[in-house]
Parts: sequence; structure tokens; C-alpha cells
Amino acid sequence: MTQEKQSNEGSSSFADTYKKLNEGEATATHLEKMLDNIESKIDEILKDSGSASKEDIDKLATQLDQLGESRKSE
Repeated sequence: MTQEKQSNEGSSSFADTYKKLNEGEATATHLEKMLDNIESKIDEILKDSGSASKEDIDKLATQLDQLGESRKSE
């Protein structure tokens, strides 16, 4: 194998790795935003739970479970 061919393969490998790194960072950013959203919803639920009945809390728990299921399928 010539040095030029090795250099081209190395550049291609580096470019692929860089692309995958950028995709991973974008995914991590998206997950962080989703977690922040969930955290704010949990805070809201906890704030409202003082006046909520057990039935209301159970409904909210079910809704959160459904939200988690729908997020998994995205």
C-alpha cells in the first residue's frame, strides 16, 4: 500500500469519526433538553401534588409512563 493511499484512508477514517462525534454530541444535547423538560414537569407535579388526591397522582404517573413510552419510540 502506498503512503498516499494510507493517508487517504486515514483522512476518511478521521472524517467518519468526527462525523460520529458530532452526531453523538447532537444526541446528547437533545437528551439533555428532554431531561430538563421532564425535570420541570416533575417539579410542577410535586408543587401541585400537595393539593392533589391519590387518584390525581395516579393519573399523572400514568401520563408520565405514557410519555416515557412515546419518547422511547422516537
